[in-house]
Amino acid sequence: MGATATLNQLLFDGSYLVGLQASKVYLEISKNSKTKTDLEIRKAVINAYGNVLLTEESLKILESNKEILESNLNEIQKTFENGLEEEESVEQIKITLSGLISDLNNVKRLNELSYQMLNITLGIDLNTDTTLTDNLEILALQYTSLEALAADESVENTIDYLIAQNDVESKDLLVKLAMSDGIPTLSAFINGGYSAYGETFGFFNSSQKWYGSSLFGVSLNIPIFSSLGRSAATQQARIDLDKAHESLTETEQQLKLQIATAKSEYQYAIEDYGNKKTKLRTCRTYRT
Repeated sequence: MGATATLNQLLFDGSYLVGLQASKVYLEISKNSKTKTDLEIRKAVINAYGNVLLTEESLKILESNKEILESNLNEIQKTFENGLEEEESVEQIKITLSGLISDLNNVKRLNELSYQMLNITLGIDLNTDTTLTDNLEILALQYTSLEALAADESVENTIDYLIAQNDVESKDLLVKLAMSDGIPTLSAFINGGYSAYGETFGFFNSSQKWYGSSLFGVSLNIPIFSSLGRSAATQQARIDLDKAHESLTETEQQLKLQIATAKSEYQYAIEDYGNKKTKLRTCRTYRT
């Protein structure tokens, strides 16, 4: 009868070292992915919120235009009845009013849909009665600032750049992993046991003699030939790493272009907003 126990311990393995580095990189990838998701959700909520405000403002404008047209139609109808206006002018205003009413009804439907879209984006029930606390004018005044145009154009801290950088790091680890297959691995082991001998089964007797043995050793595994598979895998990993570097450069250029475009559009929006406010004040002054 014999009983043995063996303990094996890995002392060195290149792939294990790569795995330790990879755990940190993939943790960072997970964090950046969450940040990207949070930003996308925030952007979707802002767009949905803005759409509701736009439809609300459109309703006010169309309602006001409708009242003006109805008043004009009433006046020109009386003028026509007195023979001082042509019937064609009356029909033209009626057609314009009919089109305006159609637009108004369409915006009312869009307004209801925009509220439902906002509710879905917020993760609440579709038919929840949601009330907004802001309006377009307040938001325009609050976020109209030329200081944003002087903001830092560095892209290194943007989430898209960080994600592309994570991809480079992960591809670099895959190169190291492929190369680690050619590195020797070293392990150690300890073996211990007891054995006993007898012509009859008396191994549990106190007089039975047991003989102990132990063994300690190391094992070195040296890769010699892999049918060029290891070389091909390393080359493929290097190609993927080069592609990741190219993608990082492309992402950096695109982000710089997006920042420049956003600043240009923002500046134009501020200027256009100011011009239209001036025109609106002028029109109101003339009407008064």
